[in-house]
Amino acid sequence: MRLLVSLIASAAVVVGSPFVGEIRAAIRAAFPVAFTSLLGAGLAALIGLAVAAIVWRVRERRLLRVGLLAASLVVGVAYALAVRTGEGEVDAVERFHFLEYALIAWLFYRAWRPRGDLSALVLPACATVIVGVVDEWVQWFIPSRVGELHDVWLNGAAAGCGLVASLGVAPPTRFSWRVAPGSLTRVGLAAASLVCALSVFVQSVHLGHWVEDPEVGRFESRYTRERLIQLAGERASWWRRAAPLPEALFAREDQYLGEALRHVRQRNRTWDIDVSAAWRENRILEKYYAPALDLRPEPSAPGFRWPPAQRADAAGRAGPAAGAVSDAMGLPVYKWSPPAFWMLAFTLMGITAVSGVMVDRRRRFSRTTDDIADTKG
Repeated sequence: MRLLVSLIASAAVVVGSPFVGEIRAAIRAAFPVAFTSLLGAGLAALIGLAVAAIVWRVRERRLLRVGLLAASLVVGVAYALAVRTGEGEVDAVERFHFLEYALIAWLFYRAWRPRGDLSALVLPACATVIVGVVDEWVQWFIPSRVGELHDVWLNGAAAGCGLVASLGVAPPTRFSWRVAPGSLTRVGLAAASLVCALSVFVQSVHLGHWVEDPEVGRFESRYTRERLIQLAGERASWWRRAAPLPEALFAREDQYLGEALRHVRQRNRTWDIDVSAAWRENRILEKYYAPALDLRPEPSAPGFRWPPAQRADAAGRAGPAAGAVSDAMGLPVYKWSPPAFWMLAFTLMGITAVSGVMVDRRRRFSRTTDDIADTKG
């Protein structure tokens, strides 16, 4: 029953991804000035009430258990400070997700706590991170959300803090660092599942290419140069018939359009700072993302294409592009060979899954042999 509750809560987190952004936007619209303060105060109140209730209820091994709870809070705060972006709203939302995944870890811990060995910690850790990976992968395909590996690490740190706090709140009645029979198989399969989930996520979100162009230098993309040109032709045909709806709640995000908009933002940011960089971003858009330039964010708004006068001004003032590198993507793009990447991933999955099964079988065989020897003796 506890495992079922954990799975239902995890499914609710993943399925609720399309709605969280809408709810947050509605609250922000209602309280535009106080949104960040309200979110931060709400989180602080929830954590404070939970800690007070837990400390009040702890009676046995009080010093150790309160110490574990305090360690969890200290590590969580330190991690939040270390990865903060400086943008109040973004940081407040990330802290909300941190608390969310700490609670998911607590639910999984309750399900596997009776095992009483190391798997009681490893299994909930793997399960929570897998939920975080799936959540971020779903967000990658939702126009109103963003999914990336940084958030997966945040979810993993939250799982670790949640498990440390769980040990303080409800320590196992019995515990052994020696893994019980059958547990290594479960741990191996859980680790293999985690490697599989991470591999699919990295393949979908972070594997990409350098696109080399003498006129603009080079830039990162999830697509090759040839594929970008092909996609530009396809999108030009599609968008003539119907413009995309990037903010539709249940629409799948167009990653080609997402890349184009990143270059638009980078071009606009650098216009007043570095005209040459802005010109190169504009040429990237014109050569590889041209269909996106004529899209309108709103019917009454102009498109993203520069007016002729601004374009001529930038062309006249731009310097050479030799050695220039665009950093418009804003998230890590790993230029790894997909076959080599998947060969490594399958190797890790095989090692983790098979090793646990084999060790458990060897233990079972040794125990059976010992029983036979005792019987004969």
